[in-house]
Amino acid sequence: MKKKFKNENQINRFEKKWVVSNTTHIAICIAFYKSNFFFRDLYPTRKINTIYYDDSKLTSLRENIDGTYDKTKYRIRWYGEKDQIINPQFEVKKKKGHVTQKKIYDLKIDKPLQFSLNGAEKLLWHVKNNIINIKKNLFPILSTHYTRDYFLSSNNKIRATLDFNFKNSILYGYQNLDFLRNNKNFIIEMKYNKDYDDFVKSNIEFISARLSKSSKYFVSALENSKIYGLWC
Repeated sequence: MKKKFKNENQINRFEKKWVVSNTTHIAICIAFYKSNFFFRDLYPTRKINTIYYDDSKLTSLRENIDGTYDKTKYRIRWYGEKDQIINPQFEVKKKKGHVTQKKIYDLKIDKPLQFSLNGAEKLLWHVKNNIINIKKNLFPILSTHYTRDYFLSSNNKIRATLDFNFKNSILYGYQNLDFLRNNKNFIIEMKYNKDYDDFVKSNIEFISARLSKSSKYFVSALENSKIYGLWC
C-alpha cells in the first residue's frame, strides 16, 4: 500500500516546552494576550489523546531523561473523547536539539476502536503492515489525555499551545487502564521557524520566572513508580 502522510513539511521547526505550576488557566491566557507576542486564539479548544510506543529498553524515554541531542518518539494520536479512537494518526517525531522533524500518517481504520491495550496493539499492527516499516520492536507504554488551547502571535510567526487537565494511564506490563492520574500543571509549547528564535527569547519574559522544560511522555512516566523503576 502506498504510504499516506501529511504535514511532512513540518521540519526544521523549533519546538520549546515549559511546565507551569501554581497558577490558573485564565492567568496564563491573559499573560498570552498581553505579552509582546499579542497572541490571539487560533483554533477551538479540543481534547487530545496520545498513545506512546517504545521498545523493551524504553529507549525513547531514556533519550528524554538523558537529554540526548538526537531522539525519536513514536506515538498515535486522536482527538475527542478518550474512550473511542476515531481518525487516529501515527506520528514519528525526531528532534535534534530544539529542531523538530515530524511525519504524520493517517491511519485508515474500518471503524472506531475502543481505547484499550488491545486497541493500541491493533493500531501498531496496522502501522507496521500498511503504513511504514519500523525496525524497532515497539510496545504501547503509556497514554496521555489532556485539553489544548491554540494561539497565534500577531505577526503570524509564532504558534503556541496551552495544555491542561492532564490524565495518563500505564499500558506497559498490562496495567489497569482505569488507573488515571491527574496532573494539575500546565504545559506551554511554542513552535516557530528557527529564524525567529532570538525574537522568542527576547519576548518570553512575561512567564519566564514560571517556566521549566518539560515533555509529556517524560512527565507521565515519572508519575508512575512502576515505569520509573524500569529506568531508575
